[in-house]
Amino acid sequence: MHVLVVGGDGFIGRSLTAALARHGHTLTVLGRGDAVGASKADAVIFAQGRKTNSLRELVSVHVDLTMDLIDKIAPTRCIYLSTVDVYGDASEPQSEERPTAPELPLARIKLEAEKALAKRFEGTDRLLTIARLGTVYGLGQGGEGPVCGLARPFLEGQSITSERLSDSMDLIHVDDVVTLLLCVLELASPPPILNIASGLETSIFDLATRIRDLLSLRLREDMKNLVSARQETFRPPHRQRVSIARALGLGWAPTMKLEEGLTEIVLDGCRTFPREL
Repeated sequence: MHVLVVGGDGFIGRSLTAALARHGHTLTVLGRGDAVGASKADAVIFAQGRKTNSLRELVSVHVDLTMDLIDKIAPTRCIYLSTVDVYGDASEPQSEERPTAPELPLARIKLEAEKALAKRFEGTDRLLTIARLGTVYGLGQGGEGPVCGLARPFLEGQSITSERLSDSMDLIHVDDVVTLLLCVLELASPPPILNIASGLETSIFDLATRIRDLLSLRLREDMKNLVSARQETFRPPHRQRVSIARALGLGWAPTMKLEEGLTEIVLDGCRTFPREL
């Protein structure tokens, strides 16, 4: 199958293109800054990430570019990587049938792209899957990811202070995401919407504590008080709680345990920052 991967030079895109190549697919990769031209492809996977805080640029990348390519290429298959944040704050696990109520700017833009794609594919025999991802992490993410972002201060001998410590995420390793995307690409009747996550909720405070323990460091003595004080002063926590029953029904299950994923990132960080801790 000839697959066009948009955002193929990004964090998820790099892992995805490598896996697609291993499985014998013909690839065209469109990276950041590449000229957009007409291309023949059986399938398009939109894996572009967030590289800007400009709402106008986010709309251009996630909505305008997406629809422009769909109209030019008219692929028979399309997978669009969205986010579970389109559900909004989750007090209970969110399934694909739940109404959307995005609060974050990127989630609102992702939902706009979802709706535009659904309208374009409606009434055709072409296949569209909206893949709503949890918080994806893994090696190669750099300082942008939540795990690396929390590990870096510890590795540099600093403490963590953030009003987001009581927020929660559903962390899913990039390798598990790629495995399920490859499965969806081969399905004769793929689901129109699919949550790709671990199904486990982890608070940022708990994540920071796990990273600290892996590094054998101490958090500040007042960290717990700081979390509750910040929560009361600024806002209630934002939570990611996701149901992955539909994905499990496809015969997939996450294989990378959080402790294993954190360990590989922390070990890599220790090589990057060889300070004596």
